Amino acid sequence: MIVGGTIEGKIDRPSGVVSFLSSKDPSESLNDWARNLNKLMALISKTTHLINKEEMVHKHLKGGLSVPMEIDS
Repeated sequence: MIVGGTIEGKIDRPSGVVSFLSSKDPSESLNDWARNLNKLMALISKTTHLINKEEMVHKHLKGGLSVPMEIDS
C-alpha cells in the first residue's frame, strides 16, 4: 500500500513508532497552504491596524499634555 501510494508511512526507528497517513492531493495541500497564508495575512493586517491605532492614541495624549504649566512665584 505504501509503495502504491495509497497511504504514506513514517518510521521512527529509535523510538519504534510507525505512523500511517493518507496521502493528500497536491492541489489540496496547496489550497490548505493558501488558506493558512490568508489567515496569517489577515492577522498581520489587524495587528498592524491596532498598533497604528495605539500609536495615534499615545501621540494624541502626548500632544494634550504638552501645555505649559503656570508657576506661581
